Amino acid sequence: MSREFLVGLYKEVGKNPDIIKIKNQKDYLERLVDGEYTTLDYDDYVIIYKKKSENLLANVYVDRYSKIGISIKGKIFIVGKDEMGNFISLNKNQLFRCTNFLIKESFNYKNFDERGRFIPKSKRNMRSRNKNISNLDKKTKLETNNQISINESSTNLNNVSDEQILKMILKILFTLLDFIKDRLEDSSNE
Repeated sequence: MSREFLVGLYKEVGKNPDIIKIKNQKDYLERLVDGEYTTLDYDDYVIIYKKKSENLLANVYVDRYSKIGISIKGKIFIVGKDEMGNFISLNKNQLFRCTNFLIKESFNYKNFDERGRFIPKSKRNMRSRNKNISNLDKKTKLETNNQISINESSTNLNNVSDEQILKMILKILFTLLDFIKDRLEDSSNE
């Protein structure tokens, strides 16, 4: 595998991770995390994040020393590392494990507005109801276009790369997780 480019998981605060491909050069990595970066070895991969991130929102919680952990703030990029300490692309197994790690350990900012203020439960319930109504409208539109999209996608799957398949799987996974979480929140509110 070429080390000129890195394939890894990129995650912004409050957003789902995405598989990206970037040049394996310091200036590209610095642009990705918005400044000089530092690294944290975790499991069999490396988390790259902004060095001076104390004023940024927490992104991921990393349990490093038994029950004591740290919060990594700001944008992160996760890649592999070879035996010489050089960055390498994540393999498929690492991509799935890292995605699972990010799902479990990411900070949830859904209960906060764009200014970082907490949204009370009563207002969240109103948002959830409006979202459910919007989802019903979308579902109706999807059902009418369902046959067309199935036929179009089945013809294009033969020309899809492994990276694109993994991105599709991740999007499906996050959609399912959001749906399950919404249902759990709805059932706890009743």
